[in-house]
Formats: sequence, structure tokens, C-alpha cells
Amino acid sequence: MDQAATDKKNAIENDPALTREEKDAAKAKVDAEAKKAKDAIDAATSNADVTAQKDAGKDAINAVPQTPTAKIDAKNAVDQAATDKKSAIENDPALTREEKDAAKAKVDAEAKKAKDAIDAATSNADVTAQKDAGKNAINAVPQTPTAKTDAKKHGRSSGN
Repeated sequence: MDQAATDKKNAIENDPALTREEKDAAKAKVDAEAKKAKDAIDAATSNADVTAQKDAGKDAINAVPQTPTAKIDAKNAVDQAATDKKSAIENDPALTREEKDAAKAKVDAEAKKAKDAIDAATSNADVTAQKDAGKNAINAVPQTPTAKTDAKKHGRSSGN
């Protein structure tokens, strides 16, 4: 039972998708399942019961989920911010097609940078900080029309 618990806890600890808090919670569940299994083994009255409880305990330990949620939720929030910003850019009539494409490419670059930073984060607080920084960087991408403005300043029509 101890080996099964140790193996599962090592797998949890080495999972880069999990934050520290997620790892600690999952390892605590493994410890609880191992204790439950040991208690059931101690209470067993036959060899068959011992074997059955040992197998059930191992199954319960191995069934403890390693489900990262903090990073997935943060990446989804970054994706939503990027989608919203790109919609605002696309719907800005003051921008030319080239300006829209350039601004949307900057949004995509900021979103990728944010998601990479989220992947590298090791705690829930780090994940939140990287998510917020990424959303701020995305929202800070300028929507500055220059071609049409410059053409108007110089008395020329931009053809739009």
C-alpha cells in the first residue's frame, strides 16, 4: 500500500500541469485513501479479505485525479480577452486592413506569451498573476489608426 501511495504521489509531484496547491491537495487525497485501505486491511478477517482490501486500496489510490484546473481556467480567460480585443480591433472602422492585421498579430503574440508564462507558473498565485498580466498586455495593444489619419492630415484621400 505504501509503495502504491508513494508511486502516485511521485506522479503527482512530477506533473508540471499542476500548481503547488493542486499537488498538495491530490497528495493529501492519496494519503487519505492509503489510510482507509490500511484500516480496511487491518479489519480484514481472511486472506481473501486482505487481498481484496489491498487491491481496492491500490485502485482507490490510483484513481485520485491529477486534474489541473488553475492553469486551464487562466488560459481560457486569456483566450477570452484575446478574442474580445480582436473583435474590438476588427470592428474599428478607423483602422485599415493592414493595421487591423498587425494589431491582431500583437494580440496573438501577447496571448501566447501569457499562456507560456501560465504554463511555467508553479502556484495558484503565480497563475493568477500571469493571467492578469497577460490580460492587461492584451488590452494594452493599441488600436491606433495611422494611415487614414496621416492621409487626412496631408489632404489626401486614403481611398477608403
